[in-house]
Amino acid sequence: MKLNSSFILIRPYSLITILSIVLLGNVLSRGLVIDICFFIDVVFGLFLWITGMVFTEYWHRKTDERIKISKHWLYIAFSALIIFSGIRNVWTVFIVLFLFGCNVLYGLKTKPVKLSLLSFVFRGFLETLLLVIILFFHGIYDFLIYFNIILSVFLFTSARNIIGDIRDIEIDRYTFTKKYGEKISYALSVFLNLIGIVLINNFLVVFPIILAVVLILISPRKEHSYVFHRLLVLSMCFFVINYIADILKYSLLITNLGFLGAVLNITYDFVPRKSNRFFQKVW
Repeated sequence: MKLNSSFILIRPYSLITILSIVLLGNVLSRGLVIDICFFIDVVFGLFLWITGMVFTEYWHRKTDERIKISKHWLYIAFSALIIFSGIRNVWTVFIVLFLFGCNVLYGLKTKPVKLSLLSFVFRGFLETLLLVIILFFHGIYDFLIYFNIILSVFLFTSARNIIGDIRDIEIDRYTFTKKYGEKISYALSVFLNLIGIVLINNFLVVFPIILAVVLILISPRKEHSYVFHRLLVLSMCFFVINYIADILKYSLLITNLGFLGAVLNITYDFVPRKSNRFFQKVW
């Protein structure tokens, strides 16, 4: 496997979201402290994400044109993750085991079983439980205090995964979208996002999600799902950044301006120049 292929495999477009979630866990548990513990958390978060993506590629090996991955790498990565988490906090081992179980259930999307319809839910636990694990690392076990943010991360992630299933409807075999269609899937995605928006109850913090929902409602079509998924990746990232900025009393106008800049950059590929024809044909 080439280095550039390996880098793409780990979904680099989501790495800032993962780092932001790690930072959020630190800010919630002990404030903005950049020390050795923070960097250890970053390494763990990245390793958890990479392992999760390796498992994802493994489950997709028969339904999509993905890179072939040996089971040995899965066992090695999972074992290292268990050891890493157990050293930091023994209770997090159970969370990692639960995540592994969710990943196995996510793989059912390739099989005709009822649980395959919930693959978007199982996939939604990764980012959510990373936040929980970081809180555990720093001795925070009272989740009622942070219930709204934890649940919102789960809802926003699951809603984004549904859009991904709409994008992949012609490739996937047994997903919620495959059975119930694009319209119901779009409606469910919007509904989950709206619940998360209400839970956070701060317009500037959830502005990225609100904008994504508005655009989806304007044109809920299958051919737009590719761009919508990209938009929701950005929205999730900037939502977490906004939440952190709000805690630290930073300007959300600046962070949302950065979000708008990133969103408008998506339009770059649609500019009618000859060098963009390839992308225009794809989309």
